[in-house]
Amino acid sequence: RYLIQSQVKCRTTTTTTTTTTTTTTTNPVTGCEMDLVLVLDFSTTTSPIYEHYKQMAQQLVKKLIISPHHTMVACITFASQGKTITEFNLRRYKNQSEVIDAIGALQSTGGTTNVGYGVLHATNQSNVHEGARPDVATKVMVVFTDGWNNAGPDPKEARQKAIDSGFEVYSVGYNVPEDKDTLAVKMDTLT
Repeated sequence: RYLIQSQVKCRTTTTTTTTTTTTTTTNPVTGCEMDLVLVLDFSTTTSPIYEHYKQMAQQLVKKLIISPHHTMVACITFASQGKTITEFNLRRYKNQSEVIDAIGALQSTGGTTNVGYGVLHATNQSNVHEGARPDVATKVMVVFTDGWNNAGPDPKEARQKAIDSGFEVYSVGYNVPEDKDTLAVKMDTLT
């Protein structure tokens, strides 16, 4: 909800009329820029739940304006340290459909759950070489995970390093309750 609300102001349209010409333009408003880094848990413990992470990430992207003047998206998948990958960086895709298709094509390779390393790896997206827009874009990291961590750096310390790098960090958990007819999704800060 926060990410979506932040972009409502970005849909500002200005109409200018002169005696001979009418011009309508949509101007990006300062503060509309966001560098969004999606971090998805693709460890063995998330099979087949990781498909829901992909769907939730796609739903989020569908609600945002994706362009160089608005939101740019990167995606990191994590499992074991050697299986933590930058699937695409902030500079790769310039529109919503490209991002949604890329997320849909992601495949899990399994491995141990290394949340801390996934977050640390994602923090690299604050680098201008990855497409980051320092001093222009708000940096947001959304971590999709089941919450298990059995390898690598401490997730709380990794989260703090991401915050120290300027990221707002959120976690999204997916849970299938006992009755299977109720879907529970929780979004909160990574703890």
